[in-house]
Amino acid sequence: MKNFDIVAILFVLASAIVPSLAVPLPSLDAASYFAIVTERDDFVLVSVLEACAISVSAQDTVTWLSNDANSGTINAKPICFYSGHTVVMNTKIKKLVTITAHSKLSSFMSTHGIDNIVHTAGHSKDARHWTTVDWEAVSKALTQHITGTVRVLLGTAVPDNSIWSRAEKPALMSNATVLIVEHYQIDTKDGIIKKANIKG
Repeated sequence: MKNFDIVAILFVLASAIVPSLAVPLPSLDAASYFAIVTERDDFVLVSVLEACAISVSAQDTVTWLSNDANSGTINAKPICFYSGHTVVMNTKIKKLVTITAHSKLSSFMSTHGIDNIVHTAGHSKDARHWTTVDWEAVSKALTQHITGTVRVLLGTAVPDNSIWSRAEKPALMSNATVLIVEHYQIDTKDGIIKKANIKG
């Protein structure tokens, strides 16, 4: 494989990971295209490596979650996962508004006595800077080490590429120690969280 081919492939991969790189290029011959791409070569390589790497604090949290000695602490209080959003008609301003599951998370956790596991693991401050790769690793580790009843807060729209769809849900479904999954959804009429009958 020629150097041009290798760099071009790296550019395509990085463009998929970092949307800002996915800029339209003019029609150029191979030599000109190679010159443009190599100007970004270092950045492309760094972007690919960074996107695949998990931070130290996230890895520490994964290790903590995977330690059987912490099982009692992890499962001492209800566990919840959340994802997606719901579009609701705001009758006061007569406009459609988007309510995310994340915006409802605090009240949902308070209502159901749910604890912040990342905080318990000692990395709540670091978590503010975690990437999607970090969160996916931590969330997957959590779903593999929980037992009993799990609560899930979802919007009516949940992206297929969300962490819930890609990592949390599959891991949760394969965890035999999870006995009950209670689904809650943000209602389309009033934006209130209601228990829902969602399969899978």
